[in-house]
Amino acid sequence: MRRASILVIAVAAACESTAPAAPAAKGAPPVPKSAQALADVMSPDVVGALAPVEPVAGDYAMSLKMSFEVFPTTEMRITDSRTGAMRLTLAADGTARACEGARSHHEVFGQWEYRRDGNNEHRESTGVVLFGLAGTWKLVDGVAEIRFDRLVSQSCDASAAEALPEPYTELRCIATRATAKLPERSLICQASDKHIERAELGMPMTVASHVAATTPMHATPEGRELVLTSPGVAVDVEQIRDATLPAFTFTATAAVVLDEAAYRVKTK
Repeated sequence: MRRASILVIAVAAACESTAPAAPAAKGAPPVPKSAQALADVMSPDVVGALAPVEPVAGDYAMSLKMSFEVFPTTEMRITDSRTGAMRLTLAADGTARACEGARSHHEVFGQWEYRRDGNNEHRESTGVVLFGLAGTWKLVDGVAEIRFDRLVSQSCDASAAEALPEPYTELRCIATRATAKLPERSLICQASDKHIERAELGMPMTVASHVAATTPMHATPEGRELVLTSPGVAVDVEQIRDATLPAFTFTATAAVVLDEAAYRVKTK
């Protein structure tokens, strides 16, 4: 009897051990390497801790308000301001279009040294740009790669954009869940190097660019990074007085207004 009992117990244990295990709980899919690499470039102090998700077709927009002020010496003040807006459409058929308008103002009051005659120098300039872009986009390893190779000046009408010998600019964008800094459905994009010379809305959002200046001659904030959301986001960038870094604020908005007339160069 004792041996029979042992046999029954052993068989029961064997049956229990060969029973199929319960399926493991499914977690979030792994983030593609290229998407994570682009996320790692961005400064968490600016955009928060990014949680990349796959970019999707849709309409995205942003507006910018930037103000900058610095006193290189007690006799000189430099100010810069910039306002603008951008609309971006990623269509399901792989086409892309965008419109960007910006207005900037630069002013220098005074000079390096004190002048006894009180005739302080004063210089100022204003710039305005408006252009429409057309091209294509595709998803590569979790990154939306956008190539704009057609351009129209002084208009947002992408259907009138003309082909260029080389792309006007290229954007690499990731999408992210909401962070402590960014609203839901945000796209974080980095433009090609050429874009920094041609456009006005890029801001410094990378770890490398978000480094405090060590002298009073720090420069007006500019960079290759853009944040757009659906339906839109207001981006405020401020660096005034003794600040050594620009302060960023991202506020979700129901609509972004891009008034073409406000950014169109007026001819006499």
